[in-house]
Amino acid sequence: MACVINQQAPWGDVLFLEGPGDEVYFGEVYRQALQESWRPAGSESWDRVGFSRRQRHTTQRGITSPNLTADQEFVRLWFSRCAGAWRDLPWESPVDASCDNRWGKKYWWQLKVSLGVMCSYYDLFMRSCLSYALSKQCLPPHAYFLLPSGDLTAVKCHTLYDLVFATRCGGVSFVSGEGEFLPPSQWRSPDIGSTGRLCFSDSNGSLGFIDFTFDPPLSMLEWDPANVETVAPDSWVGVSILGGASPFTWSVSGSGFSLDAAETVGRGNVLAATAGACGSAEITITDDCGSVIIGYVRCTAGSWVEKDPACILSGVPDTYWYSAPYHYADKIVGNIKEQIRLEGAGGGGPGTTCETDYPPPDPFCNNGGFEYCGNSISPIAQLGGPPCSCIVISPTEIWWYWIAQMWHWEWECET
Repeated sequence: MACVINQQAPWGDVLFLEGPGDEVYFGEVYRQALQESWRPAGSESWDRVGFSRRQRHTTQRGITSPNLTADQEFVRLWFSRCAGAWRDLPWESPVDASCDNRWGKKYWWQLKVSLGVMCSYYDLFMRSCLSYALSKQCLPPHAYFLLPSGDLTAVKCHTLYDLVFATRCGGVSFVSGEGEFLPPSQWRSPDIGSTGRLCFSDSNGSLGFIDFTFDPPLSMLEWDPANVETVAPDSWVGVSILGGASPFTWSVSGSGFSLDAAETVGRGNVLAATAGACGSAEITITDDCGSVIIGYVRCTAGSWVEKDPACILSGVPDTYWYSAPYHYADKIVGNIKEQIRLEGAGGGGPGTTCETDYPPPDPFCNNGGFEYCGNSISPIAQLGGPPCSCIVISPTEIWWYWIAQMWHWEWECET
């Protein structure tokens, strides 16, 4: 049974030897093989008499016994746990070690071969495991799977679920996944989702995961982009939402507007405008998970009222247009309209490109013009560029532009 001499265990501790100093491991193997304990010289604490195959000899029966010393019981307990860990190890180490960091039995076989030792790979594992366990009072982190369990097969949004970590050693922390972990053993589900994986680690470094499934799957609550933008006085329009968790509560504010239902199971409702309605209808929807969105429908009775530039809207402008000597871009979303005026340098022509024909024309880009808003409707923002960027207005027009001026309006009742 000769094994490694003065060899570091994979987790950092020195493996036990066969010989002086190896009484703990060798004594336990001796006990299991011959059904009696081995008495190393000078170790009177091991001298407890019981029945064995050879009648009355030093005791060997069970992990715990009134005939055992505390040291014997301690060694037998961790020897048994290491043996159980070995039985549970897969042959191959998990391919994805991000949340299952066990080393499979094949790893120990390959380690035995690479070290050139005479003992079996089981014996090599057991010596290393027991060395770690007796000093740390935990199994080595790569010898066991942190086994989270709980009923996460029909998850609802923003709900607390109890988890059990049967194999943990020390406290448990959240490694990755959606939702919120509340130590020591609760998980709060997110507001949206379909399926996912929760990964945990104990303070000993072992990893484990548990999968969850939403029933039904939930997506983000959104204002349907297909909704109409306007409604005439003394008429009605249908409005709808996407995603979210049913049921939904609806409310509307504005001058002369009402909704057909304050709560719906489905994702549609009816907005009515009285004969005296004007301005914008602001519709607030809250789903069963507490998510809130706001949508707008403009009454045709109203007008754009200029406000201070707010740089609210994002995305591709609705229109580009030219009024000598400037280019403009407009965008309207709900009850907001924003417009930017662009100044530029360059020109264009068939076959020209930003990269080869129009490098940045400093100092034009830093002329102290209108301050750039990173989330504005500027085509510069659309391209992800700096405050000055090359854009294509038409197949024959490629210019360097910067934002020179910006305007912001909101749709309100006429005064």
